[in-house]
Amino acid sequence: MGARIIKVTTENIAEAARAAAEVILEGGVVAYPTDTLYGLGVNPFVREHVERLLQAKRRPVEKGIPLLVGSISDAERLAHFTHEARLLAKAFWPGPLTIVLVQREPLPDEVSGGKGSIGVRLPDHPLPQHIARIIGGAVTGTSANISGHEPARTAREVIEQLGDSVDLILDGGKTRGTPSTVIDMTQSPPTIIREGMIPKEKIFRLLEAMEEK
Repeated sequence: MGARIIKVTTENIAEAARAAAEVILEGGVVAYPTDTLYGLGVNPFVREHVERLLQAKRRPVEKGIPLLVGSISDAERLAHFTHEARLLAKAFWPGPLTIVLVQREPLPDEVSGGKGSIGVRLPDHPLPQHIARIIGGAVTGTSANISGHEPARTAREVIEQLGDSVDLILDGGKTRGTPSTVIDMTQSPPTIIREGMIPKEKIFRLLEAMEEK
């Protein structure tokens, strides 16, 4: 059968987001472009939906699932923001920085990896922002690939890796191909878990400047 594919243009972004949200709210898995790579979206508030995502990716539960949000206020509803985390969000959001924080709102253990913390990001792309807002403020934002394989940069690469595991693919063309930088703010000092599009030096310079004020 294969996944349904919708070509996304600047004119139909809102329509594509509504179509994706409808599939997600019914328990489906949607692949969509972001400002970094293609992501896989399910409803993060429903355990069974997250379990289906993990099965599609063959991803271990303990790794957890990052979330993309529709606004900073949505992120603050989901996680406890420190003063430093708020300043990082103000400096780099919307954009390719995932901030790991202690979760505020109860979420399935499959999202947090059982650690009580979650990675949140406000992407610099209107499509995942729209989807997140429609389904309650957040959508899963893990990369659209089998765990351990190269992340998908195009809709074609999503199909090649995931095939029938995805119900809908929003084809927005080729993405930038570099993942977000991930910083863990649950410990002091903060730790860079993954260096991606934003250099770690740029982040730490900002944090050091905060301390000096």
